[in-house]
Amino acid sequence: MYHMGHGGDMLKVLLNNPIFKDCDLKTIETYLNNITVTHRSFNKNEIAYDDRHYEKNMMILMSGSARVELIQDDECSFLKRLNPGDMFGVLSLFSEDNYYPTKIIFEKNSQVISLSEAAVIELLHKDSKLLKNYLVFFNGQVQYLLNRIALFSISNGEDRVIGYLSRLKSNTTSDTLRLPMSKVELAEYLGIARSTLYRVLDKLIANNMIEMDGNRLHILGGIE
Repeated sequence: MYHMGHGGDMLKVLLNNPIFKDCDLKTIETYLNNITVTHRSFNKNEIAYDDRHYEKNMMILMSGSARVELIQDDECSFLKRLNPGDMFGVLSLFSEDNYYPTKIIFEKNSQVISLSEAAVIELLHKDSKLLKNYLVFFNGQVQYLLNRIALFSISNGEDRVIGYLSRLKSNTTSDTLRLPMSKVELAEYLGIARSTLYRVLDKLIANNMIEMDGNRLHILGGIE
């Protein structure tokens, strides 16, 4: 059970959660009050999921932050950062494999709510809108991983950077973008040296293909 009176401010975090898209706080509270929700705490540097830590739960980050890393050949590389309202553990649900493809490690002391597979099924049965939101989110997660794998099939560092910027641009109608991670994290995400990333960005700027101001980037041409 989840009661607004015991965490009204924290509950507002769920307004940013993709499953509860377009729901108001009272509706979200009603949904959660009718299923089993477990509150959990994680310490900084504690691991929630990896190929050895595995449980069939969906978790929603309520406070703190976590880092998602992709596990490949016993090595981990940065995928993205989780902020309050974000979900993780979704890939563990409805699967017969006892393997989780990413590593979730907390960067700060954090609070989460955890829903078992049965609780997720019960929640999604309550409203077809929640089911649709869940499927849209899950599809986005799969596409995110497929895009990452596709980038790694590109051997040339410059083409990898351009491919990443092209995919970023395809998600918006604007030519002005904001990198969703630091340049250090982006280099790790792309699997290239930081010096390579900076060299490629400098080249794109010199060739009048992009303009950059911090993490804000404007596409001038040549990147489709």
